[in-house]
Amino acid sequence: MALVGEITAYHERRGDPEALLAAFREALVLVPEVETEHGGLRWWHAFTDERELAMFARARGEGDREWSYVKTRGERLLQAIKGRNAAIMVDAAGERPMAFT
Repeated sequence: MALVGEITAYHERRGDPEALLAAFREALVLVPEVETEHGGLRWWHAFTDERELAMFARARGEGDREWSYVKTRGERLLQAIKGRNAAIMVDAAGERPMAFT
């Protein structure tokens, strides 16, 4: 998946911010019905695959419940937070989380 590769490159300090954003816009991500607040922002969570979502659920102590989610393009999420006090966190409990504001 292009997004995972761009996130990895960014964490390895060889990433291109424009390529990362373009990959997120095109990516199909999983978005559960959960938001959190931290640092004055409302965080929307997105995941690159079901394994990443399951890791997030376990980290929250909620790994035993069913998590419903929608699949959408990153572009739709970016449009949804535009003008709001919100941000998007991708793979929050994974090895390489990434935030988009």
